[in-house]
Amino acid sequence: MTRLTSFVIGALLALSTIALAQVEPIAGVWRLSVGKSDARCSLTLASDPSNDHAGVASPSADCATGLQAISRWRQIPSGIELLSPAGGLVAQLKDRNGGFEGPRFTDGKMLALNR
Repeated sequence: MTRLTSFVIGALLALSTIALAQVEPIAGVWRLSVGKSDARCSLTLASDPSNDHAGVASPSADCATGLQAISRWRQIPSGIELLSPAGGLVAQLKDRNGGFEGPRFTDGKMLALNR
């Protein structure tokens, strides 16, 4: 019985840690950068009314042309996906130090989202 109790307590602790890691909302204004350049623009992520884990993405006017294709976002277990108006995957960014990083699919350039 002791092993079972230890297992249950360990499982509950692991699940509560995962839940705590997901607490910070993704919606809000982010700095979006491409590659190692200092050029940054803003990407506003707004949650859908019925879903805090997906919504509309609005790049600022100063974002490069390729970034203007981002119109939606959705949270995935490893990070966030940025989507085109047609629902195509623009980039899949992994959670990294309070932000997100990953390659853009059209050209492989690294994208980074930071607060």
